[in-house]
Amino acid sequence: MRVVLDAFPNKVYDGRVTKKGTLARRKDYNSKINVFDIEVSILEQDDNLKPGMSASVEIIVDEIPELVYVPLEAVFEKEGKTVVYMSDRDEREVTVGRRNDMSIEIVEGLEGGEEICLVDPTLDEQGLPGDKAVEPELNKGKSPPAQRPPRGGRRR
Repeated sequence: MRVVLDAFPNKVYDGRVTKKGTLARRKDYNSKINVFDIEVSILEQDDNLKPGMSASVEIIVDEIPELVYVPLEAVFEKEGKTVVYMSDRDEREVTVGRRNDMSIEIVEGLEGGEEICLVDPTLDEQGLPGDKAVEPELNKGKSPPAQRPPRGGRRR
């Protein structure tokens, strides 16, 4: 496990989970995401460590040497095949493996170090969502609201 204190972002500490919550709770009041609270012990002594300091923790479940992985948004399903697009826009079929919330393992099809596209270059419309503003459907055919003159009050 890697622990980085918010107060000292350039120092990485080794840690170990010492306590796990048994019941899930909502991440935030309006969130639908459930989380489990944990307690972490930092394995080394450091006079800079104080009770109540906030930290980011990366729990390492498994380390896989020589792994080829890509961002999730770089993998596409096309005609029943799993593909990535190379930087020259060529389609390459891949076999995928394990994934997390950001990356996916490429078991076959890439060697590692290749440049790939994060968007499907074969789509007609390129660009990011929101690049082209369009009029909302609810507003089509309606005229803008009339401007009222400012209301003045009387003074006494």
